[in-house]
Amino acid sequence: MTAVLRINGQYSAFIAEEAGQGRQGGEGQAGRAGKARQGAAGRARRAGGLVARQRPVTLGPIVGDNYAVLSGIA
Repeated sequence: MTAVLRINGQYSAFIAEEAGQGRQGGEGQAGRAGKARQGAAGRARRAGGLVARQRPVTLGPIVGDNYAVLSGIA
């Protein structure tokens, strides 16, 4: 199983967060979609749920199957 993935040359990882954390929707279609999801996020938050959010990461040297994460997550 791989914890880091590469899409279009950008490395990223999925992080488990409380449902109410993270970015809120902006303007335009993405903003409307974000507002539509707020109801579901509120229900998950009340239920104590977690969601997976993709975060870009910067990697250092790769040794075998181990990645040194330089930035993006703690």
